[in-house]
Amino acid sequence: MAAQTPIPSGGTLPGLEGLVHDAALSLMALRDPRAVVARATQLIASLCRSGHWRAAYLSVEDDPYAGAVVQDLQPLLVEVDPAAIGPTMRDLIEETGVTHTALIPVAPQGELHGILTVGSRGVAIGDDGFVRCCALGNVVESALGLALAQHELEVKAHSDELTGLANEQGLALFFEAECQTRAVCILAIDVDSLGLIRTAYGPGVADDVLARVARASSGVLRRGDIVARVKPSQFVAVVAHADQSDARRVATRIHDAVAKLSAEGIAVSVTIGSACCGIDGDPLRTRRLAEQALCEIERAGRRRPVRCSHFPETPRWTPRL
Repeated sequence: MAAQTPIPSGGTLPGLEGLVHDAALSLMALRDPRAVVARATQLIASLCRSGHWRAAYLSVEDDPYAGAVVQDLQPLLVEVDPAAIGPTMRDLIEETGVTHTALIPVAPQGELHGILTVGSRGVAIGDDGFVRCCALGNVVESALGLALAQHELEVKAHSDELTGLANEQGLALFFEAECQTRAVCILAIDVDSLGLIRTAYGPGVADDVLARVARASSGVLRRGDIVARVKPSQFVAVVAHADQSDARRVATRIHDAVAKLSAEGIAVSVTIGSACCGIDGDPLRTRRLAEQALCEIERAGRRRPVRCSHFPETPRWTPRL
């Protein structure tokens, strides 16, 4: 890179207060960090004059192109030197033809999240434009910090602290968002003899068993499926686009994966009940049926470790080719 210029100091530019005010109104109301980043990119693009200008939000930290920003967490105005660009950024620069760029670090709480950039082709970015970009970057940083904090609170509220899986609230959100128009199979999973393990070996060992079961269960599911911890010793797995035979296969994989575990030399096992519903089925009712199947197995002395039940009135779901 050539001619690196730090953020200039001086008086307030005309219209700068209005820019900051409007950006704050637009960004501070957003609670999704991704929405903040997307809106910030739109706003910084709107600062550019018409012509060959490009705006982007970069998450690249290991490229020489942005190395000085990453190291110092200070905005820079640069004339692009193609020889100094790392391979990660070279394709982007060659595709857009950018010759000058402003790089604005976005670091809520002092931790770099990304770099807000605006680049021009053949036209230098003036100091006034750079100051406006930096002012916008400050607003973006504050808004993103609030959104990330909100997101962290929501994740904690919907997650089980011990296992990191979804909790009851997280499972309810998944049902609402993902299971209204899909055939699903629901597995109710109970860790065998967890109370005896807790009594004999202590709560630390019991918690270790639960954490291992959580990892083993989630590890055999497909992307887009979910396992949630809903009771001290019970989990619920949701398998989408599945029928009864799929439920049996997934339940067997979970059962076998858990059977390979050993915590403090203790053999670990689970009992699984399952139920399925079609595209127009009720996932909450299906969950109740899966839990009823689990209870029946436990009352029968766990002679059958995997049991499937389904709605008699629900047609068997057939995948569309």
